[in-house]
Amino acid sequence: MDNKYFDSARKKALHFLKDNDTLDRLLEDSRDKIQDLNLTNFSIENMVNYLRILIRMIKSYASGAYQVVPWKTIVVMVAAVVYFVMPLDLIPDFIPVAGFVDDLGVLMWVFNSFSDEIEDYVQWESSQVS
Repeated sequence: MDNKYFDSARKKALHFLKDNDTLDRLLEDSRDKIQDLNLTNFSIENMVNYLRILIRMIKSYASGAYQVVPWKTIVVMVAAVVYFVMPLDLIPDFIPVAGFVDDLGVLMWVFNSFSDEIEDYVQWESSQVS
């Protein structure tokens, strides 16, 4: 993805992945931002569900419970969460509706790019609950 804001988010992702406390704060911030979204729009609700999967996948990776995903993939996933949380990106979040469009676009790109890895994680996660 050729976007200077996402490149910045990718650099920050490396920092978050080195410190579980800051990673936990990032994931908590993303959960808080999810709560602020208007979920009456079905496509936004689907994207929020995708984001929740990413959050769980990152937490599982950070805890050591699930580390079959390549390091570069996790970095991009964390970068997508950073991008989602950052208020100033390609389209600043304070611009109603449009501010979240680019965030959701980045999340959709990550989900499309890493759908096999995410599907494998969801299957693994389901097997852990039974």
